[in-house]
Amino acid sequence: MKQSQGEFEGLATYTIEVDGQERSYEVFEPSAYAGKLPAIFMFHGSQSSGEELSKYIEFNKIAEKEKYLVIYPNALVGNWAEACDCNIADRLEVKDIEFVYSIIDQIKSNYTVDLENIYAVGYSQGGLFTDRIACEMSNVFKGAIVVAANMSVPLSISCEPSELMPITFIQGMDDVVLNYYGSDNGNLSLLSAKETARFWALKNNIISTPITSYIPNDQDPSVEVLLYKADNNQIGKEVIGGLNITLFSLYGVGHTWPSTKEFNTNSEINDFILKYMTGHL
Repeated sequence: MKQSQGEFEGLATYTIEVDGQERSYEVFEPSAYAGKLPAIFMFHGSQSSGEELSKYIEFNKIAEKEKYLVIYPNALVGNWAEACDCNIADRLEVKDIEFVYSIIDQIKSNYTVDLENIYAVGYSQGGLFTDRIACEMSNVFKGAIVVAANMSVPLSISCEPSELMPITFIQGMDDVVLNYYGSDNGNLSLLSAKETARFWALKNNIISTPITSYIPNDQDPSVEVLLYKADNNQIGKEVIGGLNITLFSLYGVGHTWPSTKEFNTNSEINDFILKYMTGHL
């Protein structure tokens, strides 16, 4: 393990060995904080990097204010092993889940981390990987936010989460990179955005009819909000903040990290964390 200052001011770069491979990740640590830090993992899209995602979304400004530790892992071969047998990382059997576990072990040694408040956020292909995180690491992550991605069909077949988990999806309805309406193409097949939301509602034992609303709530909305809201008696436990599966569908928006007059992805992520954070009043 070694640490160096990243090129982007405010990020520290770490390396760690996983399955005989040297892996790397960036960390943003807020200044002048007291107590344990909630941790947010941010997974970048295909052929990108943690540093590039950090610059693109500018979430560190919120992390500095709210005192979040933000981790930006780097994919080994340009994309993440999303358990679909549909990309290079899957075919090479890259141990990305083990990589995430290893990062958590390392940051526990280097930072004061609130292990009860670890969240996953994924953009584009990193969002598809975040679905896998929710499938396989729900015992570790408190919640997940998926941006500009839905869910792969192969992963939906194998997915068996061990714990309930609130998840929010944010996707443009004009997204044709990871098609909002889904696709049928063998191992590259995708559920639609609404099928993905329903999939996760059922995995969380939510069988109630979803509630649909709009932003703004008038005759010319720009965002449709689909909310699956859990009945605590039905799911057999009470979840801080309530257990919701939410889909924000943005009219006229393509494959991007949405920021419009009516909707801001960074603000939504922050609101999500504050809603579900253990100990937050």
